[in-house]
Amino acid sequence: MAARTREKATYEDLLKAPEDKIAELIDGELYLAPRPRVRHAKIQSQLHGQIERRFSNPAGGWLILMEPEVHFDQNENALIPDLAGWRLERLSLTDDEVWMDVVPDWICEIPSPWTAAYDRRIKMPKYAHYGVRHAWIIDPPNCNVEVKRLEKGNWVEIAVLRADEPFRAEPFEELEIVLNVRWPSPSAP
Repeated sequence: MAARTREKATYEDLLKAPEDKIAELIDGELYLAPRPRVRHAKIQSQLHGQIERRFSNPAGGWLILMEPEVHFDQNENALIPDLAGWRLERLSLTDDEVWMDVVPDWICEIPSPWTAAYDRRIKMPKYAHYGVRHAWIIDPPNCNVEVKRLEKGNWVEIAVLRADEPFRAEPFEELEIVLNVRWPSPSAP
């Protein structure tokens, strides 16, 4: 994950990024990452499907999206979480938005070898700064789900769960989530 270093990047630079990259704008830096691999995409789509089926309806009260473009600070920061969710009572949508400018209530990142440090050191503090209330980090190499809650502006780790076993985690604890993917073999000590 490399930041392009030159004059301050703008949203126009983000729009000009190659289509085979995920482009994000953070504090005037344009970050480009390769598209996710198959395991990442499977985790993302399975998680989206399960949460979306249960919670994306008027009774469930959520909008769940894969890779939404979320704008903070009038285009100064444009991030793309792997998954994001908003409580419906906070939204007024036409369903024709190009990006979201409402802070998500929940995000999920699935770090890859290229994005792991970036997701943790750059994106997670930004999410906290803007008030995202819940975050999950699904870590395929370690086969776990880190569940975090924002308290007084800082991430508090609520749980670290096995990703290869059924799990429940806030803010969707009513749902037992099962991810049927081939997890990497554990690393040798």
